[in-house]
This record gives sequence, C-alpha cells and structure tokens, in this order.
Amino acid sequence: EWMLTTSSKLDNLANWWHQGSNAILFSHFWLSEMADDDRNSLLAMEGNVFFEELTLALKGTSKANTRKHDVQALATAAYHEHPEVYYSDGGAGCLDLLHIVCSRTGPAFHSLMTSLLTTPEDAEAIATLLAIRSFGLVSTLTAVIEFYRNLCDV
Repeated sequence: EWMLTTSSKLDNLANWWHQGSNAILFSHFWLSEMADDDRNSLLAMEGNVFFEELTLALKGTSKANTRKHDVQALATAAYHEHPEVYYSDGGAGCLDLLHIVCSRTGPAFHSLMTSLLTTPEDAEAIATLLAIRSFGLVSTLTAVIEFYRNLCDV
C-alpha cells in the first residue's frame, strides 16, 4: 500500500513541478518569502506526521508493542535526511531534494531513493526500509508543495 501511495504522490508531485513555472515560483517563495522559522515549523510538523504514520503502520503489522525508540531508529535508518538536509544551504537543500525526486530518473534519483544508513542482509527488510524511505521523502516534499499551493489559492 505504501508503494502505491508513494508512486501516486510522486507522479502528482513531478507533474506539478514540471508544469509551467511552478518550480521557479515555488523556489522563489521557499527561499525568499517563507521565513526560516516557518520553514522549520512546517518541516518539523511533517516529520511528526511521518513518524505517526510509521508508528500506526507498524502497530498494524505487529502483535508486539511498538516502542517509540524502535520506531525512531527505523525512521532514522530509512529516512536519515530529515530534517537536516531540508534546512541545508538556507533552505536550498529542500529544493535540491525536490529537483532530484521530481526527475524520477538518473543516478542522483537512484542514489537518493536507495541511500540507507544500514543495509540488512534480509531482502524483505531492505525492501521495507526502501519503501519507508520513499514514502518519507515523497510525502514530506508533497506536503511542502501542498502547503505552498494552499497559500496560493487563498
């Protein structure tokens, strides 16, 4: 289910990013109009949403108690960029991620989507971490763009 959701979100995100001057307008907004504190708050909130979604998904697949520490370790292993890379270079790190993710091809995309801090020996564990990683990256970037789009609609 996560991969279907991620794939759909990625298609929508990339289509929007490449349509007209959306990438330029968003980049200007992100770097020039949105205050650092507001960017930080938005990214922190999206990080919390991702963590909650991961916690709920794990509770749904496990009969054992899901401990916050274990979920955090899993989230960090799969999605280690959040939040530092988004903040790098005065917010340009987020734009770099958007550009790479919205390309949907090439070595930078492949490297970003497969970058794990640890690589388990079990193929199923690797697939799970990669699914979590893809979901985290695409969901966070989609939420950032949706925030912008909602502001533009006001």
